[in-house]
Amino acid sequence: MATAQGGAACVGQTLYVCGGEQAGGGCGLYALSLKQPQQWERRADYPGPPRLQPVVVAAGESLYLMGGYSMVDGRCVMPSEVWRYDPEKNAWQAAGKLPPHEGQTEPRGLVGASGAALPDGRILVGGGVCDSLFREAVEGRGGADYLRHPAAWYRFSSDLLCMDPLSGQWTLLGRWPELARAGGMLLCRNNWLFMAVGELKPGVRTPQVTAWPLETLLNAAAASK
Repeated sequence: MATAQGGAACVGQTLYVCGGEQAGGGCGLYALSLKQPQQWERRADYPGPPRLQPVVVAAGESLYLMGGYSMVDGRCVMPSEVWRYDPEKNAWQAAGKLPPHEGQTEPRGLVGASGAALPDGRILVGGGVCDSLFREAVEGRGGADYLRHPAAWYRFSSDLLCMDPLSGQWTLLGRWPELARAGGMLLCRNNWLFMAVGELKPGVRTPQVTAWPLETLLNAAAASK
């Protein structure tokens, strides 16, 4: 099950891998029991087109798949649908759509972003590329000097979003410049939120790890409303 540019998360004692480049352009979901890690099991394919660089998050007893992109006839397509996988039923269910950027109406893309679950089951998402600039680049319209700009030019997202899986509603908690990375790793642990490594611009990675107390982030978001 060779794969690249996919996502992974653990639900209980089972590791799930999905999305990314798979043989034949498939949409496979693969599971590995951490109690008996001898063999991978293929589970139900996720709906829609293949997704490269998706966000995959475990929250409660479910797995969530969102964002990513696929190339269709030379065009970059960024799916807006969020899907929830139920391991017990081995089935996917629609779980809403991605929110728009502030001041816009169309759902945003989430490419190169990262997600993490809060202790109460809500999902945080941060980082990722600028939709329009990334689309131009992968469609071959980025120009010969695309990789030569300063980091700020690429407009990586500094948004911290929060999704309530019960309602499918999204909230913008705020913006932090340390989140503006592509391919970083977002992690919630011991009431802290971490953003680790990732790209500051295409081809330039950082070893930096930034940590915020969750209480500080959530209080700042509440105070801004």
